[in-house]
Amino acid sequence: MGALVEVVLAHTLIYRVEQVFLISRESGLLLHQVSIPTDSKRQTEMHDGDLISSMLTAIQSFVHDSFGLKADESLETIRVGELHVFIKQSKDLVLAAVVRGIVPGDLGDSLEAAVELLQQQYGKALKDFALTGDASVFEGSDPVLKSCLKANFTKPASKPKPQLKLIFFIVALACLSLVGLEIYRSLNWSNYLNDLARQPGIMITESSRRFNRYELGGLRDPLALEPNALLKQYHLNPSSIRSHWESYYSFEDSLVRLRIAESVTMPEGLNFSFDQGILRLHGVVDKAWFEEHRAILQNIAGVKSLDISQLKYREALFMELLQEQIEAEKIFFDSSTLELQAGQEEKISRLQGDLEEVLRVGSSLGYKGQISFKSSEKALADTSLIQERMLLIRQRLDPQASFAFQFSFDKAPTQEDHYLSLAIIWELP
Repeated sequence: MGALVEVVLAHTLIYRVEQVFLISRESGLLLHQVSIPTDSKRQTEMHDGDLISSMLTAIQSFVHDSFGLKADESLETIRVGELHVFIKQSKDLVLAAVVRGIVPGDLGDSLEAAVELLQQQYGKALKDFALTGDASVFEGSDPVLKSCLKANFTKPASKPKPQLKLIFFIVALACLSLVGLEIYRSLNWSNYLNDLARQPGIMITESSRRFNRYELGGLRDPLALEPNALLKQYHLNPSSIRSHWESYYSFEDSLVRLRIAESVTMPEGLNFSFDQGILRLHGVVDKAWFEEHRAILQNIAGVKSLDISQLKYREALFMELLQEQIEAEKIFFDSSTLELQAGQEEKISRLQGDLEEVLRVGSSLGYKGQISFKSSEKALADTSLIQERMLLIRQRLDPQASFAFQFSFDKAPTQEDHYLSLAIIWELP
């Protein structure tokens, strides 16, 4: 009797909503389903809602990625023969209805109203489901889903049609979903490889794919991006990828800069730049620090040459400052007797200490110094006496004869008493 009823209904059917699926939009998992009462055979054909929801999700993902749809755009209708799958979405839910026959124009509005109502009723339950995976709470959606199981019949107007359409639909949908999933995975894998190959310090030498298993290998700088860091954005599972990387040093500027910063901690006041193999140091640093780290800097992988033209030694700056102070001093003599004026002995003692300090710093930098005495023009008539005074002062200032010695006369007119001043001339290493 049941089979006879089905044949009669098939011949008088205008349209009928046969199944309704409630699906999580985020995970694609089936939350609940309802279907029209039917015989055991039909029930067997249509009971696997999880399979159908998975196929719908796969097809939507495939269409969305392949045709570059926007975030708020989605597939709304699938048609196979007399069967239509109407899809309506809310913020978190997908409502899919399998319809046989000629679809009425107001069915889409009914489905949209139903999914919005369920969104309001089960918003919190969806968050719990994402944590527990327990879909039993959605059994309460039965009345709303069953209200979508509408049908309309009339007298037979055509010859009976085969009853295998739904089976054909499911098989076709399954095949289409598998093809779509394969294309989807292939595109993701290809895009991942292209993105990975653009990363500094990574050279891909081999890659392959068999179904859902992947092989990947090549060369990777220790400071390069971790290849697994890109997997998530391409929806690839790390457990499905077997990779092997050989270590090497990339000479790309960005990675060499990282290698320099990792190899040497630059002291305060010292900076560096790197471009096309040249490491440039600029700023102020202790000479001892530079000598200690020179070899390290020169031997960093990717550094071809070291430019220190903009580097200043802290000792040299101190030496220049002290030298300016020394050269600004004048040792005054009485204009008639050429004896030292009052207070000049203390000045000479102070200059002696400053000269010793300048000599110490200059020697540490590898410089050789020479003292040059300058005498005022007033003493030109007493050249031999002035030279004698210079020698005496030189012995006081430099008893160890650490500096070479020369003297000259200041030709600039002056009204001052006779004086001597010092100039230090350095022979660079």
